[in-house]
Amino acid sequence: MLRRKEVNSIVLRATAPGSRAVFLIEVRGAEERRKVRELFGALAELGEVCPLCEGPMMAYAVQLHGEGDGGQPGSLFAKIEIALKEEFAFSLVEWSFNDVVYHLIRSLGADSGGQMYPVPRCGICNEPEPFPTRITLYDQAGSGIVEACYCARCAAQRADPSDKEFVVGLLAADRRGFRGIRDADLIEWPAEAEAGLPLPTYRIAS
Repeated sequence: MLRRKEVNSIVLRATAPGSRAVFLIEVRGAEERRKVRELFGALAELGEVCPLCEGPMMAYAVQLHGEGDGGQPGSLFAKIEIALKEEFAFSLVEWSFNDVVYHLIRSLGADSGGQMYPVPRCGICNEPEPFPTRITLYDQAGSGIVEACYCARCAAQRADPSDKEFVVGLLAADRRGFRGIRDADLIEWPAEAEAGLPLPTYRIAS
């Protein structure tokens, strides 16, 4: 069990909820694989893209936070679905991400000899989550000790206007029982930065 004295600081990396879809495509050869990679590489400029499977069956989870291509995310997802069906022999779109969808992708990926990419699991409900809210615990040397991940549903249930209370609520509900950490006195600290954006950062009072 992680002891309170081992942790020096805590950093929150929150993910805003958005519209999600999972795309599964069967590719035949290197050229089709390249086309799929380019398509989802371009989508990464509009939202978040998480590769799930690589091989004869390729799968991606996509999350969009606002309007894309002049319309709603659902409209963009529908256009992608049509384009995939026109371009490839087999494609499938699921308009959500959950354990059932992930199990389907794992089964098809394994049957085709593909490589699965690891997907974080929620520290509260243990569901797979490609776009988690993350809380990282650091030691005195600034090295990450534990990274706790939380799914959109569990994070939404514990949402709070105060980032500090949000962090405490998530850690308090975590299955791993961060007892010493969740009861600690957290002090706001100059924010860490990632991709030019400040991240809520806290030090544990001694």
